[in-house]
Amino acid sequence: MSPLLLQINDTSDTWLWWLLLSLGAFLLGSLLTWLFTRVAAERLEQSNAERDRYHASATKWEKDYQGVKYQLEEAHKMEADLRASLQSCEADRQMLRYRAEKAEASLTEHATEQAGGFFEDDNLRIISGIGPVANAILRDAGITSWRELAAAEVTTLGDILRTADHPFDPAELDSWPKQATLAAAGRWEELRVFQCRLRDER
Repeated sequence: MSPLLLQINDTSDTWLWWLLLSLGAFLLGSLLTWLFTRVAAERLEQSNAERDRYHASATKWEKDYQGVKYQLEEAHKMEADLRASLQSCEADRQMLRYRAEKAEASLTEHATEQAGGFFEDDNLRIISGIGPVANAILRDAGITSWRELAAAEVTTLGDILRTADHPFDPAELDSWPKQATLAAAGRWEELRVFQCRLRDER
């Protein structure tokens, strides 16, 4: 084989090896680039997903915060309204109480003034059991007022009525001094309750 042919063959082999090495390096570089790019893309995708989750959570928290803030503001407004209503009700209650006390005092005074006829001290007929006839008999016997009737003995009262031949209920007669005592003291409510009890016991 001639030296020229050997030289050509050596050159061809070198070129082929160079080409194969270049192709291998290219393929290896491409593979590494693809791997690095894929890893970077996956990390970027994960980062974007985490960012989106954080953003969604932050948005939800913001909405929840605004909702709670709104509810708190409404609660404060309601509390203020309730306090104002309570103060208004308290003022109305005090006013009604004042008017009721004033009306009660006026009514009591008016009732006292109007009691001059029937509730005079010498009107014994307010005593349960004393009618017109018994009233006249007691007056003739000198008992003309509640205080005098309250101080009288029950036996004395019975003797007065028997002497006048006037029928009476002994149980009712026993209550006359107590009724007269209540009337003389102006204890009208107690007198009313006591007389109601007497009627119920009959």
